[in-house]
Amino acid sequence: MKMLPDTIGTLMHLKYLDLSSNHIEILPSSITKLVNLQTLKLFQCTKLRELPVRIQKMVSLKHLDLEDCENLTHMPPGLGQLTSLQTLNLFVVSNGSSRGLVELNKLNDLRGNIKIINLAWVKDATSEFKVANLKEKEHLNGLRLFWNPEGDDGVDASDDENSVEGDDGVDASDDEFHSVEGVDASDDENSMEGDDGVDASDDENSMEGDDGVDASDDENFVEGDDGVDASDDENSMEGDDRVDASDDEFHSVEGDDGVDANDDENSMDSLQPHDSLKSLEVEGYMGVRVSSWLSFLTNLVDLMIFNCKKCQYLPPLYQLSSLRELHIELMDSLEYITDGDMNDEISASLASPSTFFPSLEELNLTNCPNLKGWWRSVDKGNEAISSSSTNHYHQYIPSFPRLSCFRFQSCPKMTCMPLFPNLEKGLFLIKSSLKALEETIEMNNRGGRASSFPSSSSSSSFSPPLSKLKVLQLGLELESLPEEWFKNLISLESLGIGGCPNLTSLPEGMSHLTSLQDLDIRYCTNLTSLPEGMSHLTSLKRLLINNCPQLMQRCEKENGEDWDKISHIPNLIIY
Repeated sequence: MKMLPDTIGTLMHLKYLDLSSNHIEILPSSITKLVNLQTLKLFQCTKLRELPVRIQKMVSLKHLDLEDCENLTHMPPGLGQLTSLQTLNLFVVSNGSSRGLVELNKLNDLRGNIKIINLAWVKDATSEFKVANLKEKEHLNGLRLFWNPEGDDGVDASDDENSVEGDDGVDASDDEFHSVEGVDASDDENSMEGDDGVDASDDENSMEGDDGVDASDDENFVEGDDGVDASDDENSMEGDDRVDASDDEFHSVEGDDGVDANDDENSMDSLQPHDSLKSLEVEGYMGVRVSSWLSFLTNLVDLMIFNCKKCQYLPPLYQLSSLRELHIELMDSLEYITDGDMNDEISASLASPSTFFPSLEELNLTNCPNLKGWWRSVDKGNEAISSSSTNHYHQYIPSFPRLSCFRFQSCPKMTCMPLFPNLEKGLFLIKSSLKALEETIEMNNRGGRASSFPSSSSSSSFSPPLSKLKVLQLGLELESLPEEWFKNLISLESLGIGGCPNLTSLPEGMSHLTSLQDLDIRYCTNLTSLPEGMSHLTSLKRLLINNCPQLMQRCEKENGEDWDKISHIPNLIIY
């Protein structure tokens, strides 16, 4: 349907109207006569350009569903008078707006999620953001803040981060890993719907499936160094300790894009939400640091920060004791997750009732080319030691007690971060530093846990690091994979190795993978043979070899030199 008839206004007693997925561009003014209407659903009305001018007449309206109304240009004056509104999932700031966000001021009964877009267009942002009165909206579950209109910085936020081509010419979207039995390939790795009802399903970056992670659905397995488009997520924030952008440490001058980072930092304070918020997404924020109020959102379950080009570090996040998912992507200038010292942060954790990141289950660090470490320094001492300059910091570094899934992609400089011995759902290590993985594996030589910090669960004392891991994907520049990487992987069900042009051999240690059911090897152009232990992998049900010319020849049916190593595998895919 392209047009709603004017006669709609005669349905005076109508309470519920669903116009979803229609091609309507403008609603007739007569719709405002529906004074008893409580629910108006316009979901996926992608051509809708504006809402009725006198929308304030719809005094009974409680639910206004505007999700995916991507062509809306502004919000009508008077919307803010509908103080009974509980659902308003999209708020569009118009270009040159000076009073648009005032319409949010009195809508303090809003619930569920709200997405506010085009914040970069707000004039006099500090006062305008404050009048939005987000801090009083205690019933909001999720807040999504988008600074830049789509395409302003050349990044299409709607693109899936996984759909780019790698440096080796591999179209990652065509190279999905297929699932193993027990790992549901159909589940979207990007779902983030939690048990507490936080629906973060709009965030394409989560990796949780039926059993956690689907290795088969990981398209960016062979992506390029900067290949991830952080896609459908947002940009925001500034803190109570406002940053002076003129400070020598921060080079937050007006950039080539004409956005003054100092203005962003001074205005972000005013976007502080209520501390009951459970999901926060930020995209396109142009300040050097994110607001300190982020540290006080102690009920936060999901946090996504994307495409904040000038952001160098974040406020401390260890205080977010409820945080289950953390996604940080496309952060060109980010150098440290926090500006503080590791020991200070751990001491603060010791003093609190909870341990270090006690709830974090999923972590995604993607396309942060200048990220050096989790902390700016790891030892206060007489002279702070850079997180990349000490060989002994791993003896004291904390670990995530509950982290189950970790995607670490295109972060080549990252050398110091918390360890992850208890991963279970998946580890995706692609074109990034190996330091954290090596240190995690070495925990086995130190009794299975990191020093005396209270950051490992009790189970980690009894289980070797990574012994519960089910899915592993590697895309590295190594010539060989160390034997010790595989010794503890007794639970591994799916292994993907791809985009490793320098890899010449696979370790005999793969014979330890007694639970392995699915093995994908792609674009390893110099890989010449399979390990002898392949014949011992009796649980292996599927082997895929793609674009590995030398290996393909050796695995030729009946005649190949490695055929006897793989002939027992029921499902062979070689091309």
